[in-house]
Amino acid sequence: VRGAEYFYLDIQSEMQTEQNWKGEDVQIEVETSRTLYWCVMNGIEIITESQRKGGRLVFVGAGTSGRLGVLDAAEIPPTFGVESDVVQAFIAGGRGAVFKAIEGSEDSPDLGALDVEAAGLGPADVACVLAASGRTPSGRNTIVS
Repeated sequence: VRGAEYFYLDIQSEMQTEQNWKGEDVQIEVETSRTLYWCVMNGIEIITESQRKGGRLVFVGAGTSGRLGVLDAAEIPPTFGVESDVVQAFIAGGRGAVFKAIEGSEDSPDLGALDVEAAGLGPADVACVLAASGRTPSGRNTIVS
């Protein structure tokens, strides 16, 4: 039974308890690595298929996440030899938000939808929403759009 090593915490030595916890930490790292690998590989597959169909990769984000998307969109064309319109990026708050924080722009649920509309995304395109928290309103609304 998984977890049996924790049934007798009251009589285990501190060293045994610590060893058990370290073992759990290692298991968490292994499972996290497997999950991340699967997510990255699936993402690559989806984006590659999109590119084959003439689609674009469009990053949408806010704050630092959005800035990283802008950097990637700028660097991918020269690095991989693709046209600049193949990879695009939108940051909540617009171009000015790349250089200066525009507080509150990430909290607007409408901005992400407006960015997607402005990009004119089609069925072959892939929108990649960038959000450190995973719940930024402007990014989440992009998915709904």
